[in-house]
This record gives sequence, structure tokens and C-alpha cells, in this order.
Amino acid sequence: EFFYIPIYGECRLFKEIKENGHKQGFKLTNKWYLDAFNSIVQDYPFWNRTQGRDHVWPFPGARGPHIFADWKKHIRKSIFLTPEGDRSLGEQFNTWKDIIIPGLENDEVFLKGTLRKKDIKRDIFAYFKGTIRNREGKSYSRGIRIKMQENLKNAKDVIFAQPVGGCNHRCYAEEMRRSTFCLCPRGWSPWTLRAYQAMMVGCIPVVLADEIEFPFENTLNWANLTVKIAEADSDKVLQILRAIPQEEIEAKRNYIDQVWRMVSYPKPSRSDDAFHAIMRELGRKRRTMKASTKTTW
Repeated sequence: EFFYIPIYGECRLFKEIKENGHKQGFKLTNKWYLDAFNSIVQDYPFWNRTQGRDHVWPFPGARGPHIFADWKKHIRKSIFLTPEGDRSLGEQFNTWKDIIIPGLENDEVFLKGTLRKKDIKRDIFAYFKGTIRNREGKSYSRGIRIKMQENLKNAKDVIFAQPVGGCNHRCYAEEMRRSTFCLCPRGWSPWTLRAYQAMMVGCIPVVLADEIEFPFENTLNWANLTVKIAEADSDKVLQILRAIPQEEIEAKRNYIDQVWRMVSYPKPSRSDDAFHAIMRELGRKRRTMKASTKTTW
């Protein structure tokens, strides 16, 4: 039904930039994509019958298909697998044909779910550790993270800070699991790995990203497992969270307990994980009839 293109451009781009510099690295990566595309079209009979509509391309980085500079000319009708569910990006993400996939967290501290103890003392009300001040100033995160840091600095049960050298990945995971809410404000784009990490340790993600589309919205009710706050209300986060009743908090935790594996990629794979959820999403896009502007009957 579908043809998966096993080409991983981010890995290639990193290699080319390291060896040839930024500008030449992007140019060579584009050529690499073109070579792969030409092979698909010339060596196999399947592309032209749908102009690639049943071909699936992985774009797991924040750049999306733009890592392939000529993508609009050649593969715009294909299905993209991407973590970047930004509804404001009409070109590189189409909610009708593309599939939002969870970002990859492969650290077993998160992946195994061993930190998901319900009886743990949650002495941190809300938690965030990540980039706050970028060299691009308030254009990064639309200034939301800077504003939140200022508004939350006097709350004794809140951590909102830049990462520090003394806290490694294990420490980060431990602090998240001690938290009731894990704050997930947008960065350069809406999606963040932080939301999936939070689910893996039983912390409730608090999303501040207006245009975000979540993975598997056909089957996962994200309203039941997250709190979503408008970017314009980033100065009211604490007020909004403290008003949430305890029974609603428990209900969200219970729902997370049921579905958190849908955002994980364990080895070996299991029927309730992200891979199988992606396969089910592809199944929804199955066409009984395959046609394009180049087919006739």
C-alpha cells in the first residue's frame, strides 16, 4: 500500500556540514536527495502512478522537508513523517496527508518507565529546564520563555531555569518525576521533546504553543493528558495551574498511565508503542483507488 523511503537526511547533513562547511553541506545533502529521488523514479515503476502520493519520507528534524532544498519541485505530494506539527506552516506540513510522529527519546531512564512510581513525593509544582535566552533574543520562543522566567522567579515550588552542569540526563529525569506539571513552552517551533519525556515519568505536560498539532489526534485525546495554555496567557501560567482541582490532576495522570507508551520507541517494539501507532495512522491514509494527473482509464 505504501512505499517507505529509508533515507535519513539529518544524519547526512551533519556529516556534510562537518566535512565541508554549512553552505556546501546543505548543497551536497540536496544532491544526495536528488540522487535518491531519481533512483526511485527511474528504477521502480510505482512513483508515477500516483506522483508519489503513496510514498513516505521521514523528516525527523525541525527543518522538515526543507533539508531537501528541491522538495517542492519533486515530492510535495508525498506523505511526510515529521515531529513538526506546526499548523501555521502550510507548505512543509499538511495536516491531511502528513503524520506527526513523537520525537525520539532513547535514554532508558525515560524509555523503560521505571521512574513512574505513583507514590513518589511531588515536591515541585511546575518544572522547566532548557534554553531560555537565545542569542537571537526575543524572537526565540516569541519571548515566552523569558517572560515566564521573570513571572515565576519568586515561586518557591517552581523550577524554571537554564540547564546546569551538575545535573545530567538522569538528574533531569528525576526532577521531572518529582513535578506535578512539566512546562513545555515553544522554542523556535511548537513541538518539544519535553512533553513526551514528561509523559514517560508521569508528569503532566503544560503546552504553550498555539499552532501545534499533536501526534495521533485521531486516537489520543491530548486534552485529557495535558494542559494547553495560550501563548498570550504565558504570564498567567501559575494562576491557571493552581486553579486546577486535584481530581482533574489525578484524572490526567491516570490517562497518561494508559497511553504513554504511544510516544515511546522501545526495543524490541511492542504493539502499544509509537511505531505501531504510526502504522495505524498510515492505515487511515490507505486509498482504495490510486491515481494522479498522469494516470488514465
